[in-house]
Amino acid sequence: MNDLSEHKIMQIDEEKRSRILNAAISEFTKGYKQASTDVIVREAGISKGLLFHYFGTKRDLFLFLFVYAVQTVSTELLGLLNPQEKDLLARWRQQVFLRVDLCRTYPAIFEFIAATCHADIHEIAPDLQAYYNSFAETFWPKLFEGLDTSLFRPDIPAEKICEIIFIFIQGYHHKHLGFKDCTLEFDEMVQEIDAYILILRKCFYR
Repeated sequence: MNDLSEHKIMQIDEEKRSRILNAAISEFTKGYKQASTDVIVREAGISKGLLFHYFGTKRDLFLFLFVYAVQTVSTELLGLLNPQEKDLLARWRQQVFLRVDLCRTYPAIFEFIAATCHADIHEIAPDLQAYYNSFAETFWPKLFEGLDTSLFRPDIPAEKICEIIFIFIQGYHHKHLGFKDCTLEFDEMVQEIDAYILILRKCFYR
């Protein structure tokens, strides 16, 4: 389901599509099992038959929403990132700030991602993990392509330095993934990031 453009829901008019998706995203923030399709169709102003015409099952709807949410955020992020910044750590810092801005732009989507990533959904977890693994293989290289590795210290292979820093970045993002209130402790988060960057520079930069 990586390409959503051919999905039935993407063929209808934008206002109606937004109504349906927004209603579904809002309801699923309660959790997959707790979410009610009755509430979704009521809030979207459509029949249940039409909802299942578009998505087939509640499970298919949920999986579509997860892919839609992740792709919406990642596409916006890559479009806003400054490719002229060649320093790995400086680009990561820029990415974090952009992500906070996007969280403010799409609060419902980030809340949905948070609810999904912290939920215990055994019957869907393998599909979510499979998509995320596929997504991560393409997203992270795009996010950090064109770096200036001459900034790194010469006695450690550049690819090893990148690998270590990438592992740290992914761990940090996992820790803070989908935070619901984007203004919550923002100053503290920036201070924490800057402190980590300082340590990483001392360890791996010239």
